[in-house]
Amino acid sequence: MKLFCRENYFSKEEVNTGRQPEIDVVKGILILGLMIVHCFTEIFPQESGPVAFFFVILCSNFIGAALFMLIMGMSSMYSKHGSPEDMLRRGFGLLTFAALLNILRVGLPNSIAYLINGEKSYLLNFALIIGNDIMWFAGLAFLTGGLLRRGKLNDIKMLIVAVVMSIAGYFLKGVGTGNYGIDQLLGHIWGTKTESCFPLFNWFVFFTAGRLYGTLYRHLKDKREWSKKILPIGLVISVVYVIIATNPDQKVFVLFNDDPIGLYWMAPLDAVFCLVGGITALALACLVVKKDGPVFLTFIGRNLNKFYCVSWVIINFVATVIRLIGVWGKTGSLVTVAVCSFVIVLTYLIVLLYKKSLEEKFRKFFGKHRKLWIVMIWVIVAVAAVAIIVYGQNDFPGMYNGYLD
Repeated sequence: MKLFCRENYFSKEEVNTGRQPEIDVVKGILILGLMIVHCFTEIFPQESGPVAFFFVILCSNFIGAALFMLIMGMSSMYSKHGSPEDMLRRGFGLLTFAALLNILRVGLPNSIAYLINGEKSYLLNFALIIGNDIMWFAGLAFLTGGLLRRGKLNDIKMLIVAVVMSIAGYFLKGVGTGNYGIDQLLGHIWGTKTESCFPLFNWFVFFTAGRLYGTLYRHLKDKREWSKKILPIGLVISVVYVIIATNPDQKVFVLFNDDPIGLYWMAPLDAVFCLVGGITALALACLVVKKDGPVFLTFIGRNLNKFYCVSWVIINFVATVIRLIGVWGKTGSLVTVAVCSFVIVLTYLIVLLYKKSLEEKFRKFFGKHRKLWIVMIWVIVAVAAVAIIVYGQNDFPGMYNGYLD
């Protein structure tokens, strides 16, 4: 244990402050991976070859989402606005962007498609406007973290609370009222039989673990030396876990054997090994990335939310067009590669254009009536939620009932 004693690796003073290039590069890689995964799940769910397995099952399930949440928590420790009040404001801001994203990626394309051909399925898809994803989780995580910090809980105590939440989320999975609208709202907290992706209870442990690891990371005397020590240990643990967890006959782990529920409603035991995998991946990045890292990836990493939102809107519009022209599930692998490349390139160009020419104009235009825009966004989502609840049926699409197939 002397090998990992505190004095060998950690300083009393903060050493690694400011932007960490390996974290920006990892963010960039994660967003690229998420774009590819979303292309597979939303546009080409029929793809089932080794490439699809690598991105959708192995990378997304084991490393992707878990590392994304871990980095989210770590990044909050590098923010200049890290007070409880700042976290609460950021949480509300992220929730507002999540609501706007759902309006643009769900409400808009499905409304247009319904007006074009009048199929009921597009009208039902509108219910996904109150569905949750990583952006919704991020907002709830910052709100919860801010409230806990207001209650004078340090990061260790927050992690303990998160572990209790994870266990509660495991036992609450599938519990609901029978009303799709109400269950979808509950699905932001724990897994319900709706579009309940990344509920707070199941995933908050990654955010809090990231904050704790971020604190340690800031005090590392030599992060490369630290990474050299933990990388081989993490690789061994991760490989053994993947071998066991991907065995369909085992009953201990559910991450790979109950897709997509195993991922979205992360079980506590799987979460432990996903955290190990995430920290291992970060250690590898620390050893590989030199100085500032590749410009292409760091630009994506430093504009993570923009890439995430723009790519989602493009992907859902492309998916809607493919359904409208009647080739859903009938395209080959070459089309899959072409569309994934198109989504990545177009997203990059749009974000680049926004950063270089449009960002200040957008800030001035929307900043003048910021409160009005926020109210409008939440009124649209609230009206949609009430309508879905009043409708009272359960024939809306959701990842639980296999709408992705």
